[in-house]
Amino acid sequence: MFWLRTVIFSLPLVFGFGVYWIYQQVKGAEYIREDNAMVCAIREQVGNLNPLVPLTGVTREITDMLFEPLLVRDDDLNIRENLITGWEYRTLVTVRFDMDESAGESEAILRAGDFEKDAALKILQLEREGSVLTAAIEGFDESLVDSFLKTLKPEGFADYELIRLNLRNSVKDSFETFLRSSVEKSQIRMLDYDGDKTVNIFLQGEIDLFLKELRLYYESNRNLEPEIEQMGKLSHTSSREMIVRLRNDVRWHDGHFFSADDVIFTFEELTRQGSMYPLAESFWFVEGIEKVDQRSFKVSCNQSPGVMLESWEKLPVLPSHLLKLKTKRSDWIKFFENPVGNGPYRLHARREDGGVELKANQDYFAGVPEQKLVVYKPLIDREKKLRDVRFGEVETIVADERDLIWLNRNPGLFREIRGIPKFQNFVSWNLENPFLSNNDVRMALAQAIDLKSILFDTVNRYQAQTESLFFPGAPYCPEPMFLPEYDIKTAMRSLETAGYKKEGDKIVDKNRRPVSFKLTVNQGNAEQMKLASSLVKQWKEFGLGVELETLSWGEILSKRLGARKFDAVMLGWELPFERDRFATWHSSQIGPSGGNFCGLRNDEVDGLLEELRAEKDEEKSYVLAAELQKEISRLQPYLFLCDTGRILRVRRDAMKVVRKGLDGKVTPEPLGIGKAGNERVRPWWVRVDLMEKTTDSL
Repeated sequence: MFWLRTVIFSLPLVFGFGVYWIYQQVKGAEYIREDNAMVCAIREQVGNLNPLVPLTGVTREITDMLFEPLLVRDDDLNIRENLITGWEYRTLVTVRFDMDESAGESEAILRAGDFEKDAALKILQLEREGSVLTAAIEGFDESLVDSFLKTLKPEGFADYELIRLNLRNSVKDSFETFLRSSVEKSQIRMLDYDGDKTVNIFLQGEIDLFLKELRLYYESNRNLEPEIEQMGKLSHTSSREMIVRLRNDVRWHDGHFFSADDVIFTFEELTRQGSMYPLAESFWFVEGIEKVDQRSFKVSCNQSPGVMLESWEKLPVLPSHLLKLKTKRSDWIKFFENPVGNGPYRLHARREDGGVELKANQDYFAGVPEQKLVVYKPLIDREKKLRDVRFGEVETIVADERDLIWLNRNPGLFREIRGIPKFQNFVSWNLENPFLSNNDVRMALAQAIDLKSILFDTVNRYQAQTESLFFPGAPYCPEPMFLPEYDIKTAMRSLETAGYKKEGDKIVDKNRRPVSFKLTVNQGNAEQMKLASSLVKQWKEFGLGVELETLSWGEILSKRLGARKFDAVMLGWELPFERDRFATWHSSQIGPSGGNFCGLRNDEVDGLLEELRAEKDEEKSYVLAAELQKEISRLQPYLFLCDTGRILRVRRDAMKVVRKGLDGKVTPEPLGIGKAGNERVRPWWVRVDLMEKTTDSL
C-alpha cells in the first residue's frame, strides 16, 4: 500500500504543478488582442528606438512611427513641408556711412521708394543705427548686393579698411581677449560679428601695426585655426540668412509643444565637436542658428547651396526639455529604450517578451491614425505562430527560413510586399594599393564577377542588381548606372593592359609574382558574408589569390576604414534621398573623419560634386547628377554588387491604407508602398474589419 499512499500524498503536488504548467502555457500565449489591435509577429526583440543611428527592419519601422521629420518626400520624391511650414531666404547688406546724416538720407530715399527700382530687388526690412544702415533683401542671388548698392549715393560711404577674422569655433571670446591687451586697437572704428565664427574689423588710418599685432596673437593660438583676410577698402558687408517657420500644432507624446528650441537643441548637439551622433558635415554652410520666437528660427549661412533643404531633411528632431540636461551617453541610451517622440504613434509599453505596444497619438497634427493599437510581439515558437495565423490573430509576420514550408503550403494566406531596394552593398577598393590603384585592374575585377549568379533572396530580404548611385527612382537621375558586364576574356584583356598576365592558373605581375589581396568583411553580417564568399570563389577561379578576412564591425569601423588599413572591404549603406554626394566622393573627405573610404582623388569628380551642391536650377542639377554617376561608373572606385530591399508579409486582404491626401480628403487605398518607401505609408495601415468604423468616423 506504500505506492497508494505515495500517489495520494503526491496528488496535491502534481495538481499544483499542473496548474502552474497550464498557467505558464496560457501566459506564454497571452498577448493584447483588443478589438482594434493590429498584431505583427516578429522574430527577435525590439532594440533601441533611436532615429540618430542607422536602423533596419522592424526596429526601423517602429522608430519611423514614433518620430516625425522636419521635411518629407511626397509620392514623386519631391521635398515638401512637414514640421516646417515655410522658409525665406534673405540677403543682409550692411553699409557704413561717414556720418549719421548720410545714412539717414539714404534711409529716407529707400523708404520713400525714390530710386530706380530693380525688378529683382525686394527689400523686406530696413534698419538704421547711427551711421550704419542694414537692409534685408529677399533671395540669395549674388547680384542682389550690387543692385542694392546702386540705389545709394557712394560719396557718403565711410572710408574703412576691412580685416576679416575667421576661426574654427567661436570667435568672440578669443578676439575680446586680444582686444584687452591690444596696443593698436584705437584704429578700430567698428566691429561686426558675422555668425559665431567670423568678425569683421573696420579700421581707419594706418593698419599695418594692428595687422601685425593681430597675426602675432593668433600665431600663438594655432589650435583655433585662424584665417586673417585683408579685404581692402570696403564700406559694406553682406551675409545670408534663412528664416524657417514651424507648425504651431505639434506636440511631443508627453504633451509638451514642439518648438524652435527643439530644432536648435538637436542641431547644436549633432553638429558640435565630439558629438555622439555627428552630423556637422551635412551643415557645412551654416555659420550659426538662433531662435526668433517659439515657432521660427534664423540660420546664418556662409554660402547658399542648392541642397540646403536636403540637409534639414536629414536632421532628426529630439525633445529638448527631456534631453538638454543629459550629458552622459548612458542617459541617451536609456532615453531611446522608451523614447518620447512626436510621430503618429507613441510607445505605450515594452512587453516582457521583448515586443512593444504602440498607441495612436491623439495629438498628431496630420490626423489620428485609425489603427488605434499596434502590437509587435516575438513569436519564436512555430506552433504558436501557426495557430495565431490560422485563427486570424496576426496581421503581419516577419518569417524565418523554417516558416517557408508552411508558407508555401498555404500560398493564399499571406501577401508578399517588396520594399524599396535602398540598402546598397559594395566593395570599396583602397586606391592607395598599387594593384588596385589601376583603373583597368578595377574594371577587370568587376568583369570577372558573374553578379547574377551570386545574388540571392532570403525569406525577409531580396537583392536586385545596382542600377543607380542615387535613391531608386530619384527624379534627378532617371538614367541607370552602367556596370561592367561579366566577361572573363574582356577581364583578362583589361588586366593585360594594366601589365599583368596569366601563367598556368595564376595571374602574375611583370616580375612573375602571383597577384593577391585581402577582402575584409563584417563577420556579423550574414548577407555580406555570403556575398564575400562568392566573390572570393570567382576571383580565385579567375586566377587571383584572394584571402577572406572576417572581422567584427566595430574593429572595421574603428581601426580599418578611416586609416584605410585594408585592400578591399565590403560595406553597405542606405541610399539617401539627397543628390549631394560630397561627403562620399570628394577628395577633401579622405581621412579618419571623412566618408571617402576608397581614397578617390579626381578633379572632374570634385568639380561635379561642388557644382551639384551649389546648383539651384533643377534641370541643371539633373545634368550634373547624371554626369557624376557616369564618371563614378567609369572610375569604378567601388565594385557595386546589389541593392537590398525588405520583404513584408501581410495577411491577404486584411488591411488597407487610410490617410489624408494633400487635398485634405481621406480615401481608403489598397495596401502598397510608394516611391518614397514604406515609411510614409506604414502609419496609415488599418485592419479591413475596422474599415466600417473608420468610414463612420470620417
